[in-house]
Amino acid sequence: MPMYMISYDLAIPGQKYQQIKAVIESINPDCYWNFLQSGWLLRTDLDALAILNRISPYTDGNDKLFVCKLSGESAWIGFGGAGGDWIKSNMY
Repeated sequence: MPMYMISYDLAIPGQKYQQIKAVIESINPDCYWNFLQSGWLLRTDLDALAILNRISPYTDGNDKLFVCKLSGESAWIGFGGAGGDWIKSNMY
C-alpha cells in the first residue's frame, strides 16, 4: 500500500482543522501520522486525487492543499524516538 504526504495551509484562522484531521484519520485508522502542524503521512490504496477529493470539502477557495505519493526514500532530522521509529517502520 503506498504512502502519501498531505500538507495544507488554511488561510483564515478558525478554519476546519478538526474536520480535516478526522477525514485523514478515517481513511486508514491503522497507518497515519500527523508529523508537522499541517503535515501528515498516510498509507492508503486511494490515489492522490481521491484523497484530495475527501479533504477538499473542508477547505475554502483561498486555502492550499497538497497530496503527493511518496517513493519510500526519506531523510529526516528532529524526529527522534517514536517519530523516528514510525518513519522507519512505515516508509520502507
